[in-house]
Amino acid sequence: MFKKIIVGLLVMTVVGGAAFALLDRQNIASSETLTPTATHQQGNGQANSGLAAQESISNVGEVWSSRGTILDLTTVGMTLVLENGSEVYVELGSPEYWQAQGIPLNAGAVVTVDGFFNGTDYHARTVTTSDGMILALRNEAGQPLWSGGNGDGSGANGGQGQLQIPADQWVTVEGVVTALTNNGLVIQTADAQTLTISFGRADFWQTQDVTFAVGDAISMLGFWQGNQFSAGQVTKTATGERILLRDPNGRPLWAGPGRGQGNGSGGQGQSPTPQMTSEANQ
Repeated sequence: MFKKIIVGLLVMTVVGGAAFALLDRQNIASSETLTPTATHQQGNGQANSGLAAQESISNVGEVWSSRGTILDLTTVGMTLVLENGSEVYVELGSPEYWQAQGIPLNAGAVVTVDGFFNGTDYHARTVTTSDGMILALRNEAGQPLWSGGNGDGSGANGGQGQLQIPADQWVTVEGVVTALTNNGLVIQTADAQTLTISFGRADFWQTQDVTFAVGDAISMLGFWQGNQFSAGQVTKTATGERILLRDPNGRPLWAGPGRGQGNGSGGQGQSPTPQMTSEANQ
């Protein structure tokens, strides 16, 4: 009898061990089944990041680099005389961002610009002075460092980094100024549409020293958001003078780090006296 009890215990031990081994194998199989899903999700995140970077660089254009002498400097860019004697205007971006870096840029200084050219405009990624100081403005994908261009092309810092207007949605609208508003223009387009255009923060665009009057023919490069046209730049046809309002991704140049996408119709920085002239006031 005692031997039968021992044999029975041994049999139960073997069966129990086999059952635990089977359960353990099932757990491992379940764990292995979940692993590819997690990897797939991570891969999708990387793909989305790469897509955002590709869209950004398609907006700012082809990689471009040149050396030249600063002829003139404004709050948002500089006129550069290249070594072949030609002149180009290079957009620098948010003045609150690049001026805060303390890199001295002055007329007469020789600099090397690495950036992008989209067929009409030049946009700086870095500006290197003759003594080796580097002004950093965009990442390698062309996204502004002042608005979420954190190096991986994802714009993951939030804020302005989320706005991305594809290059094929930018259009040129031409017209004539019919009225001046407190912070922009009313124009009649070539196809007889009436548009009210906001320039954003008044203290930003006024520093660019371009005035507009009723009757001026203008050309605007921008994009539609519903029925509202958002101007990225506005050019006076007769003189070629222009004001820059948004970067190639559609983000306001007046919106420095941490600022929202407000249109300047109220709040911080608005000036009550726009720098425009009206024929009725002359």
